[in-house]
Amino acid sequence: MHDMEILFLDEPTVGLDAVARRRILRYLRDRARGGLSIVFTTHILHEADLLCDRIAVLHLGHLIALDTAEELKRRYGGAREVSMTLESALAPNLRIDLGRELGVRRAVLLEPSDGRLLPTNQLAFRAERAEELLPWLSQWTQAHGLTVERLSVEEATLEGAFLGMIGDADENGEGKTTPEPPPADHLPPGRNGAVP
Repeated sequence: MHDMEILFLDEPTVGLDAVARRRILRYLRDRARGGLSIVFTTHILHEADLLCDRIAVLHLGHLIALDTAEELKRRYGGAREVSMTLESALAPNLRIDLGRELGVRRAVLLEPSDGRLLPTNQLAFRAERAEELLPWLSQWTQAHGLTVERLSVEEATLEGAFLGMIGDADENGEGKTTPEPPPADHLPPGRNGAVP
C-alpha cells in the first residue's frame, strides 16, 4: 500500500478469516498510531471500538452521534448484565425476595433467553447502574447468610450504546426513535426524492 495522508476504507474486514482480520486490524491500528488519518466504515462495532479515536454513528441516513467510543458507551450504554455465583443454591423464597428488591433498584433478574435453566446457585440480572448495585448486593447476600463465589459485571459495549441510541428497534426495523427521512432539499444535487 502506498504512502498517503488519509485512507478511506469501507468495511475492509468483511469476508476475512479470523487470522487475516486480526492482521488487517493490527496494521490499521499501527498506521493510525503513526499519524495516518483513517476513515473506516463498519457494521462490526467491536472493530470501531478497537480502532477509532472518534466514532460517527449514522442511522437511516442521519448522523445521530459523534464522540469517542468511551463517551458513547458512557452516555448511551444503558443497562449492563451482572452475573453472580453463590456457594450454595438460592432458596425459591429468597429468589423471589431478591427479584422484588432488584425491581426497587431498577434492576431485573434474568432468565436465559434460550430456555435453559441456570443452576440454582447462579443468577444473572440487568441493571442501569450496576456499579451502585454491587455494594447493596454484597450486603443483601451477607444478611441472608449467603456466600458469593463469583461476581462479575459485563462492561458496556459499543453495540449496547448503538442500540441505546437508535431506540427500541426490533428485528423488523420498527422502533420508537426512527428518524424522519431527510427533506428533498437535503438530497444530493439532481435528485428530487421522486422514484422514477
